Amino acid sequence: MFRFKLAPAVALLFAAGAFACSDPSPVAPEPQATQAFQPAAIQAQTVAGTYLLSFRPTSSGLGVILAGYVAELVAGAPAETGTATFQFCAQGKTPRPSADCDAGSGHWVRWGTASIIPSTNAGFALMTYDLAPAPGTTIGFRFRYSGRFKGESSGIADGVSPSADHTF
Repeated sequence: MFRFKLAPAVALLFAAGAFACSDPSPVAPEPQATQAFQPAAIQAQTVAGTYLLSFRPTSSGLGVILAGYVAELVAGAPAETGTATFQFCAQGKTPRPSADCDAGSGHWVRWGTASIIPSTNAGFALMTYDLAPAPGTTIGFRFRYSGRFKGESSGIADGVSPSADHTF
């Protein structure tokens, strides 16, 4: 008699188990629901950028203004947020042309960081290199762009400008 009471109980448990596994769990989150709660950094997609360095004279004639420009590579829209960290090439403590750093005999030294200008000069970050080396001295520069600024993403990927030389 014990045998017949156990058999229906086992059959009932088997049927309940098969039914429970046939549908998704009612407490499992749907994939669409979890995407809505992902941080903005995960949802944000960046596009390739173009990073250009140019030089402008200072009003005093000493030093040079480093002008970093960042824009979307395909659409050409300028960056409206982010920072540019300007660097110069050096060997030891002596500033050198960019070829020395590009070849590996020198190293890039951080000069300073400037924010991208968000208004009429959108896409530009400006910084003065105010050391006055001897006339005829050539120094290599570049900048590193970071699209994150105060928690916001510019939508343009982080990148490094090609190195460029300025002769004083």
